Amino acid sequence: MIPIVRTRKTVRFHISVVASVLLIIGAMTFSTVSMILLVSRQTALESAERQFDATSLAARERSVSLLQPAMQLSMAAALIPGVEAAVTGNGLDHPARRIFSRLLIDQPALYSAYLGMTDGSFYQVIKAAGNPLIIDAHQAPEGTNLILRTITGQEASRIQTWTFLGINDEELGSRTESSFSYDPRTRPWYRIALDYPTAVLSEPYVFNSLKQPGITASFTIPGGYGVAGVDITLSSLQSFVSGQEISPNAGIALLTDTYQTMAASRGFETAMQNFGDGLSSKEELLASAGTKLVGEQLLRSEKWRLAANMELFIVSIAPVADFMTGAMELRYKILLFTFAILLLAIPFVIYWALRLSRALKELANDAEKVGRMVFDGQLTVRTPIYEFHQLARGFEVMKETIADRTRKLEETLLKLEMLVEMGIAMSAEFDIDKLSEMILANAKGLTHADGGSLYLVNDQNNQLDFKIVMNDTLHFMQGGTSGNPVTMHPVPLYNQDGSQNHHNVVSHTFHMEKTENIPDAYEPGTYDFSGTKAFDSLNNYRSASFLTVPLKPRGGGKVLGALQLINARQEGTDRIIPFSESYQGFIEALASAAAVAIQNWHLMERQKKLFDDLVKFVASAIDAKSPYTARHCARVPEIANILAREAGKVETGPLADFRLASQDEQREFNAAAWLHDCGKVTTPEYVVDKATKLETIYNRIHEIRTRFEVLLRDARIARHEAVLSGADPTQEDLKLARRKAELGADFAFVAECNVGSEFMGDEALERLHSIAVTPWKRYFDKHLGLSWGEMHKDAGSGAGNEDEALPVTEQLISDQPEHMIHRENGTRESYSKFGFRFEVPDSLYNRGELYNLSIRRGTLTVEERFKIDEHVAQTIIMLEHLPFPDDLKKVPILAGRHHELPDGSGYPRRLEASELSIPDRILSTADIFEALTSVDRPYKKSNTLSEAIDILYKMKQEGLVDPDIFDLLLRSGAYKEYAKGFLEPFQIDEVDIDKYLS
Repeated sequence: MIPIVRTRKTVRFHISVVASVLLIIGAMTFSTVSMILLVSRQTALESAERQFDATSLAARERSVSLLQPAMQLSMAAALIPGVEAAVTGNGLDHPARRIFSRLLIDQPALYSAYLGMTDGSFYQVIKAAGNPLIIDAHQAPEGTNLILRTITGQEASRIQTWTFLGINDEELGSRTESSFSYDPRTRPWYRIALDYPTAVLSEPYVFNSLKQPGITASFTIPGGYGVAGVDITLSSLQSFVSGQEISPNAGIALLTDTYQTMAASRGFETAMQNFGDGLSSKEELLASAGTKLVGEQLLRSEKWRLAANMELFIVSIAPVADFMTGAMELRYKILLFTFAILLLAIPFVIYWALRLSRALKELANDAEKVGRMVFDGQLTVRTPIYEFHQLARGFEVMKETIADRTRKLEETLLKLEMLVEMGIAMSAEFDIDKLSEMILANAKGLTHADGGSLYLVNDQNNQLDFKIVMNDTLHFMQGGTSGNPVTMHPVPLYNQDGSQNHHNVVSHTFHMEKTENIPDAYEPGTYDFSGTKAFDSLNNYRSASFLTVPLKPRGGGKVLGALQLINARQEGTDRIIPFSESYQGFIEALASAAAVAIQNWHLMERQKKLFDDLVKFVASAIDAKSPYTARHCARVPEIANILAREAGKVETGPLADFRLASQDEQREFNAAAWLHDCGKVTTPEYVVDKATKLETIYNRIHEIRTRFEVLLRDARIARHEAVLSGADPTQEDLKLARRKAELGADFAFVAECNVGSEFMGDEALERLHSIAVTPWKRYFDKHLGLSWGEMHKDAGSGAGNEDEALPVTEQLISDQPEHMIHRENGTRESYSKFGFRFEVPDSLYNRGELYNLSIRRGTLTVEERFKIDEHVAQTIIMLEHLPFPDDLKKVPILAGRHHELPDGSGYPRRLEASELSIPDRILSTADIFEALTSVDRPYKKSNTLSEAIDILYKMKQEGLVDPDIFDLLLRSGAYKEYAKGFLEPFQIDEVDIDKYLS
């Protein structure tokens, strides 16, 4: 503790009360001055109000004397005999000219008099009187006394004439203009005069020619011929207002009821600004009628009606201080007297105040440093005041305590901040190598450790595997993202007899689930550090302090591994020290957060594996549905992944920018490849595997064969009946032989049609139809033995189960009503919502015998072909209803486009090549290539590798296969790689790729 020096005996603090004398003197002075100012202020306000009243009265009389005669003159102008006469020529002969001239000469404030007529004509007399401003503005000759202005004519033929007269009315010049826009009927003075029966005043404005403020008085000419107006300058009113002095800083102004300024003193705007936030606009001034005090400013506002359409306001503003000169002088005298008294008391007060304030200053300075978290320096308080002395001692103790606690708190907060940031970073990382490296690096940084290891439990082998090893001094790193495999031997969790291994500190920590802090591994102890010492000897290193922490989630759960740190270093140096217990809690918290992150990684990996296995399970189930498409769903991902890998290596051309850069993208693509045919779960096996035209659940050729058998039996019976009736046996045998040969040939032809290996032309169809109409007799009811569903279907199809008159003659091959399976309603509407561009057949299935045998190519009807093609639509619908996470959200899109073709003829959406991504094109090509090389399809022969490539090349030329992916398949050698793993030996032959790539 820093000692406090005391040089004199301390005294009680109440002695210092003598200093209150200064406060008493100051209080008395303040109260006296305040009373004088209060009385003086009231007197000044009364004086100011009297001056305001006098000024307002004078200004009102002045404005009335100027503006009321102007209104009377406008009325007089409107009543001039003959004033309604039309305006013609230059206006020299107009009846109003001489009277207007006399009015302007007799009234100095008038600028001009004029007439605006209802037909748009205009007559004006302007007083120039040698005024250079007016002469220059109107381009008048020098010496002009009056200016006559006339506007005559209508619309485009209107003419404006200027005539300039001298002092004796001699004509000095004239000017005619035909391009102008002035129309008196549109002017405010004209329009407002029409609204009132008396003379009216316009708003103040600056005359364009004179460049001085003025106002117009106007009156309607009796009989409605137009309006007479008089322009008045406000210069005299402005001079009068400017000459009014209320006080040195006062301002006075005349305002209209629309807040237009008619006249204002030079100090008015300044006085307005002094109001600040009190009165900031003329609107507020006019709203403050009478005299009022706003802050330190006096305001007076009075209004009166000057004309039918206008009220005038006179506003005066002055600071109160202008009227308190005497009070201020008295205040200064009192203050001077008080100052004299203070001069006598100040030396004593200063002396005593310095004695007291010195200690307070020391304490205040030190308190300020503490406030800035600065705790250095010695506190020396020299004071005779007992209380100050005790306060200084307590303050020093407090400062030392706060300094120590603050230092520890800063260290703790820094560690907590690092711990929170580490936890957030670890929770967002799902790459186990990056996560392991992050955990160990953060732990090392937090404790200033030189090295460390992270172990994860291996439940299969009952051991702790090294996940990452780091050492700064040795520049050594294995595992993590280093790319260097870990060569350290794992730590067994159990001994050979099955007991727990407590010899190794890591396994002991794992089993006991508690932290072990070892200051020096080379000192005799419980654990076996022989492996550590061997490592040290080999690398010229010494592993001293160890901190081993179990990786266990806080709040429960099993131990997932251990974190071990080696050789704590003193901060700022390389000296090896034991791990501080203050760090142990933070490392345990970090280990707990790391355990949660690792646990989350395990959960994510298990979820991914579960999803991937479910995907493969679904694909395997689809493959297992049909022996003819076995492992199709498994083989397509193989060739697709090979192509995607090779496409990622391309650096030029259309594929240069394609990369499945992340594991998530690769996994998404792989899942789409596995699930591309998942919609086939809705496709019946007998449709997918249909090897003959009449095949459904079984091959119905045998029903037709039986009918041929019946016909042959009938022919034999007919031969015997004919012989018994006396016919020649030889002839009947010949007839029977011909019939037998005919039936055999016909059945052979029908059977060949059923296989569907050859294209059926018109001639073959004609023969089939001729055979089909061959009659035969059925002697038994075909509705017997049917299920309820079959009977219900027959009733709905119109076949019915009514009693039949047996035997019934039927066609040998026919399309019966019960062969038609109707489609459920809503298929087209449902598919259109998904944007599918299918041509949906009207029937779900048509199993008519003749209809199926008439298939020209292959074995599938239109309905069955649609049912097979429909699996892509079902794939999209099924997958889009699954809640895929963000990293797999493209699976439905990729899986649903493997039958889209570059030429736009694919399905289900008939997308163009520009709409297909590179992964879409890879899956499409992979699907076709697998189908071409498959050996288990009953409806086609097995192709060799070269035959498959040749077919694929022709499809490329027809726009059915993407050319870039086709070239990639050959150039990269992907076709060879796939063939070695998945084709039969007899299929693998040489492929001359040059002829396809040239």
